[in-house]
Amino acid sequence: MAAGLGRSSYAVLAAVGLFLATTHFVFKWFLDFTISFFGGEAQEPIIHPWAAALLYVFYGLVLMLLGLWLAQRRRPAEPA
Repeated sequence: MAAGLGRSSYAVLAAVGLFLATTHFVFKWFLDFTISFFGGEAQEPIIHPWAAALLYVFYGLVLMLLGLWLAQRRRPAEPA
């Protein structure tokens, strides 16, 4: 959408929003620290730092692929 409108600030805001969404799911799925306040048994925290790092790598890969795809679309056609 940002490329179609020619607004790079929209692309930056979208990248920040995707980063925040990725961080939300990293903490929800891989770094879940649950605490019991009412005397129940505390569950073991789910800690998988390698999986969290892998999700950030996937996020970066998606951003790179989107950038390459958009750069290829903007490239002018070669003269015949």
